[in-house]
Amino acid sequence: MIKTLTTQNFTSRDTSKVNVLNFSNDWCSQCYMENPIITAAADKYDSKLNFYTINADSNPDLVEKYDIMTAPTIIIEKNDHIEYRTTTFLDKTQLDNLLRYYL
Repeated sequence: MIKTLTTQNFTSRDTSKVNVLNFSNDWCSQCYMENPIITAAADKYDSKLNFYTINADSNPDLVEKYDIMTAPTIIIEKNDHIEYRTTTFLDKTQLDNLLRYYL
């Protein structure tokens, strides 16, 4: 399951597991292509990883906090520290390999 994070509920996110933060926009074509891939990964790894989506346009404070320059940006976070960041489109295999590394 992918949960939506906003500036208002950001501190309530679960930090007991590795977090996958997906910064995207509604109008972004790469985000549109990436979303089903992330949704499938979230279904597959739901019990082991936390998946969050953040609308970059609606949450400028989080964009600033994470120094987001483009969408999509995927961040892997562990114990409130950024472990990995990419602004590159990841296909299903690439995302799967990346997530398995953090299990």
